[in-house]
Amino acid sequence: MENKNIKLSILSDTHILSRDLMADNKEFNMAIKYDRKFLVEGEGLLRSALKLSSENGSKYIIIPGDLTKDGEKKSHIEVSNILKEWTEEDKSRKVFLIPGNHDINNNSAFDYKNLKNTQNIKPKDFFEIYDFLYKDSVLEFYKDSQIYKSYLGEINKKYDRDFENSYYAQGYGSYLARINPNLEKKNSLSLIFIDTSIYSCDYEQNHKDGKNNVVGACDKNVLKWAIEKIDEAKKRADMVFVISHHAFIPNFRDQRLVLGPFIIKNWNEKFKDSNPRINNKIPIEILADSGVKFLFTGHLHENGTAKYKSPLENEIFNIQTGSTVTYPLPIRHINIYDDLKDFSGFSIDMKTQLIKNFEFENLNGEKIKIDNSISYALKNQLSLKDVLFNYVHSMAKNPIISQMDIKRFLIER
Repeated sequence: MENKNIKLSILSDTHILSRDLMADNKEFNMAIKYDRKFLVEGEGLLRSALKLSSENGSKYIIIPGDLTKDGEKKSHIEVSNILKEWTEEDKSRKVFLIPGNHDINNNSAFDYKNLKNTQNIKPKDFFEIYDFLYKDSVLEFYKDSQIYKSYLGEINKKYDRDFENSYYAQGYGSYLARINPNLEKKNSLSLIFIDTSIYSCDYEQNHKDGKNNVVGACDKNVLKWAIEKIDEAKKRADMVFVISHHAFIPNFRDQRLVLGPFIIKNWNEKFKDSNPRINNKIPIEILADSGVKFLFTGHLHENGTAKYKSPLENEIFNIQTGSTVTYPLPIRHINIYDDLKDFSGFSIDMKTQLIKNFEFENLNGEKIKIDNSISYALKNQLSLKDVLFNYVHSMAKNPIISQMDIKRFLIER
C-alpha cells in the first residue's frame, strides 16, 4: 500500500431535504412528526459529520445511499454542493457514494412550500449530478461491462420497455473504485459498490419502470461482474471492501418478519447458474467465498454487525452504519494499515463517533446552535415507542404477517 495508513469515514442515510422545499406549515410539521429523521437539521448534521471526518484525518468518505429525503432533484443538488465544498478544501479528498432506495425514481418527492410534487431524478441524472465525484475515481462502471449489456438486452426484450427506460436495470449504479487509481501500484484498497436499490422493472414488485421500492435486491449478473473485479484486486494484492445500501443478511433473528425491507429480498435465495462460483449459493456466500471480509451497508438507521460463515468456512462481516439524521447520530472511522511485520496482510482499526454538536437554521430562519446532540435528539426525535407503533401499524399490511398463525409461530420459537 503506497500510503501505509489509509483513513476513511463512513456517513450514511443523510436524507437531506432542500431548504427550498421546506415550510413551517401543517403538512411539513406532520411529515416531521411521523418520520424518524431530523429533516430541518439535516444539512447542519451533514456538515458536522464532514468536519468530524476531517478532524479524524480522513481523506476518503463513503456514503452508502439515501442521500436525500425522497429523491428530490433540488435536494440532490444541495448534497452535491456540500460534498463539493468538502473536496475542494483539500484536493486529495475523495467521496464515494451509491444511491439508496429514496434517491432515484421516487414519486414521493414533494415541495412542502408549494404543496405539490417536485421534480425527482432518473438513474442517469444521479451520475450527472455527482459526476465531479465519479469522473476521477471510478475505474469501471458495471453498466459498461458486457455482462450488464447482455442482461439489459434480455430485460428490454422481456418487458418490452419504453426507450426512455431502456438504458437501466438492476445494479445499474454499481462500480469499481480504488484509493490509488494507478493500477501499477500494488497494495491499495479496492472499493466495489453494488447498487441494490430497486428502481427498474426487472425487480420492481409490479415490474414497473419509473418507480422505487423500499426493499433491495442483488442480481446474479452484478455478482458475476463483482467477482471478476475481486479477482483482479487480489492480483494487485489489494484489500477489498464491498459497499451497498441494503444489508445482505439479517442483523438479528427473524428480521425478515418485522424489518424485512431493510435487507435484500433475495438474501437467502440460491442462484442457479452455469458458473460454479455463483450456482447454488446465496449472495453473501458468493462474496465470502471470493475472499471478501467486509461488506459495508446503511439503510436501517442503526449501527450493527452481522457475521456470516459459508459452508466452505469463509467468513464475512456485514457492517451497518446508522444515519446522520437519526439518534444517536453516528459515523464510522476506519484506519487501514499494511505495516505489520509478522504476516503479509492488512490491519483494520474501526471506531464509531457520535455527532456531539452542530448548528442549523430553523424554519423561522434563526441560527440554532446545539451543544449536546444526544440530549437534543432524545428530546426532539420520536421515541422508540413511537417508532414501533408507527412501524407495527404499517407492517400490519405485510402479507407475511397478516397471514401468519401467530400462536403457532410463538410456540415454535
